[in-house]
Order: sequence, then C-alpha cells, then structure tokens
Amino acid sequence: MAIAHIHIGTNQGDLANNLRTAIDKLRSKGNILDKSHLYETEAWGKVDQPNYYNMAVTYETKLDPYALLQLVNEIEDELGRVRKEKWGERIIDLDVITYDDKVISDEKLTIPHKHMAERNFVLVPMIEIAGEWIHPVKDKTIDELYIECLDTCDVILIDKTI
Repeated sequence: MAIAHIHIGTNQGDLANNLRTAIDKLRSKGNILDKSHLYETEAWGKVDQPNYYNMAVTYETKLDPYALLQLVNEIEDELGRVRKEKWGERIIDLDVITYDDKVISDEKLTIPHKHMAERNFVLVPMIEIAGEWIHPVKDKTIDELYIECLDTCDVILIDKTI
C-alpha cells in the first residue's frame, strides 16, 4: 500500500457537498487516513472568479501513481468538471500532491506536484496532515515550504466538517 496526499478544491455549486462527494468516491478505491480542515481561499492564477473551498487528505491506496491520477480524473469527470480554461472555475479539482517519496516528472504526471510549494491553499491544509513530510527534491518539510512560500493569498479556516 502506498500513501498519497490529495488536494481537493471547488468553487462552483454546493462547495461542501462537492468535497464530501469526492471524498466518498476516493473511499471506494482506498482509505482516507486523515483529512484537513476546510479552508476558504482566493482563486490563484486566474483571480476573477469565486473563492474556493480547499482541503487535503492522506490517502492509502493499492493503485500505482498513474492509476491514481486516472482515478482522480474519473472522479472529476463523474462530478461534472468541465475543463474550459487553465485555472478557471471548477466544480471539483483533485490533485495528487505526493505519492510516498516518489519523484515522477513526465508528460502525464509530476509528483510531488510541481506548484505545491508556491500555493498557500495547498500548503496550509497539508501542514495539518503531513507537516513533517519531506519534499524529496527540495529536501524541506511542508512546514518549511510554507514559511518560504511567497504566495500572499489568504487561507481562512471554515467551521464546517467534511
């Protein structure tokens, strides 16, 4: 079994329900070992859109990294994600952030996620569930990456349970 960290975000429809449904679908193929609190964040990259709800989960899986990528893409499709524009609004977004201590970089998949260290909305939920995880390329913990992150977007704790 492998341990992966998956980031989940949404900014369309019933945000809490979108996250809950994505987690339920992940559970059908593996185990959720831990999950962060829920956070509201500004959009990143393309800012003229509604705020997002974001969270992260620790996921135990028998799937290899490429099969896990396929699973998260299938979940996005099942929940109605439409890919219109880069960093645009979305009903659901699932990103494989880590997969054990593997480093993969090809046309299909980059693990650890190539933008994780640049985004507070990824780092803050990850601190909760994997703050001491060491990035195998940068040789820094999630906590250290957050301290060094230049992102100025606010990440606000939401008082909701998913």
